[in-house]
Amino acid sequence: PGIKCREIFEVQNHSPKVPNLVDTAEYQVTIPEKHLEIETKIDALLAQDEVIRERRGKDYDLRPRIFNL
Repeated sequence: PGIKCREIFEVQNHSPKVPNLVDTAEYQVTIPEKHLEIETKIDALLAQDEVIRERRGKDYDLRPRIFNL
């Protein structure tokens, strides 16, 4: 339970904003056995060419940012 930080870096005062410095993030989630049907949904998501989402009133394709699930 909880969140574990595996690696951190010091950011200099005059560096670009932190979100602009992050190119990837990795998360590990454990799914209880009673919810294993989610694997089918994950496979369907990964099979899509586009995953369109709206952010700040504009549509963007989230799929290029999803490397693996």
